[in-house]
Amino acid sequence: MADTYLKYLGWALSDKSPLVRAKAVAAIAALYQDSENVPRLHEFARRFTPRFTELMSDVDEAVAAAALHLLAQLVKHGALGHEAVSDVFSVLSQENAALRRAAAGLAVQLLQEHGRASVTRAAAALQAAADAAADAQPAGRAKGARGKASSRGKAGTAAAGQSAAAAAAAAML
Repeated sequence: MADTYLKYLGWALSDKSPLVRAKAVAAIAALYQDSENVPRLHEFARRFTPRFTELMSDVDEAVAAAALHLLAQLVKHGALGHEAVSDVFSVLSQENAALRRAAAGLAVQLLQEHGRASVTRAAAALQAAADAAADAQPAGRAKGARGKASSRGKAGTAAAGQSAAAAAAAAML
C-alpha cells in the first residue's frame, strides 16, 4: 500500500457525488479491516480526521452512516480519540434509523474505549497506592516492650496506605 495513493481516497471524501464519497469511505473502511494496514494508515488518518468527522453530518444519509462506521473503526484502532467525535451523540436523535444505528455503534465503541482507558488508569493508580503503602511500611520491628507501639504503627501505616489508595481513586474520577 503506497501512501502516495491514499491521498486520492482522502480527496474523494470531498467529491460532489455522494456515490463517490460513499465508495471512498467504504474503501478506507476496507483498509482498516486488515490490522496490518493500521500502523501504515496512522498519518493518513491524522491528516484526514477533520474530513472523517465532517462526514458524520453529510447531506447524504448513506454517506453519513458509512462515515459513522468508519469512525467506529478508527476509535477501535486507536487512530481517533473521543474528543474528535463527541458530536456523535447528537446524531443519536436523527430520524433516520440507519444513522441512529451507526451512531449507536460509534457511541458504544467510544464508551468501550473510554472504559478500557479508565480501567487502565484505575489499575495504575491502585498499583501506585499499593507501592506507596508498601514503601511506607516500616521494616520488621523488634517484639517485646514495643509490641503495642509496633501494632499502632502498623495500623497507622495501613491507614496511610488506604488514604493513598482513596486519594488515587479520587484523582482518577
